[in-house]
Amino acid sequence: MKAYIMLIMLLQLDPDDGLPYTTALQQSPLIEYTSLQECERAAESKRTAMLKSSRQYPDLAIVNILITCVDSSEAEFDSTDIII
Repeated sequence: MKAYIMLIMLLQLDPDDGLPYTTALQQSPLIEYTSLQECERAAESKRTAMLKSSRQYPDLAIVNILITCVDSSEAEFDSTDIII
């Protein structure tokens, strides 16, 4: 049985030079969803909540948040990057 997890990407602007960069995160605590549709519904709720809370922290310069659901068997995590 497949399980899906969220890959979260924060699109931010560097405060020094104004250039965009991306930070990739895994959902914490990591939750596995049994269907892609269930994961996508949860991802949309999480994205909305994260965008709303990001307004409270303008110093993070978050421009957008993208969340993609991926098959957990195809994702590998290490401390610096997420590889799909």
